[in-house]
Amino acid sequence: MPTGIYTKTKQHCENISRALTNKKHSKEAIKNQVNSRKVNCPNWFKNSEETGNKISNAKRGKTYEQIMGITKAKETKLKQSKTRKGKSYEEMIGSKEKAEQWKKKITEKYIDTKPELIIDTILKELNVNYEKQKYSLKGTPDRFIKPNICIFADGDYWHNLPGRQKYDKQITEILQSQGYKVLRFWEHDIKNDKKLVKSKIQEMI
Repeated sequence: MPTGIYTKTKQHCENISRALTNKKHSKEAIKNQVNSRKVNCPNWFKNSEETGNKISNAKRGKTYEQIMGITKAKETKLKQSKTRKGKSYEEMIGSKEKAEQWKKKITEKYIDTKPELIIDTILKELNVNYEKQKYSLKGTPDRFIKPNICIFADGDYWHNLPGRQKYDKQITEILQSQGYKVLRFWEHDIKNDKKLVKSKIQEMI
């Protein structure tokens, strides 16, 4: 910390030591710290808000590659891929219980797409029990029917990109090699030909 901003007192050092010892701050302690900074360092908050707005405006509408630079973005994605490769959620997070909680939170926050909702209607008409967003399986099937049927509702735009088509094909092959049956439906087919979708699901069941 540069000199001249504040003088380190014994009490200040004790507060820092206490904060580092505790893994979590209480809400009250955090609130007191914020209020203290607002009084003693008003310019800090003002400058932080201005800086945050500048950063937000600079990033708005840009892709990750545009912000980070293509080379750096590729390096970062490659590192993330190597770190996660072949690992389950439990291995990445380090706890099966935490992994299940994390999956549950994501499922609760997930907003179903229109094609997925149409598939839900079809499955209910067929009186079939199913699961949403099967995170434990490769590719996270949008709907899963026990014991081994995976259903994907592929959006017309994103899943029609060359790179995505290759990825989807790999996911299908992996699941099939593991003994799962895979059904993939295009968004336009789900919306325009529900009878076809229903018949294919019924045939697979």
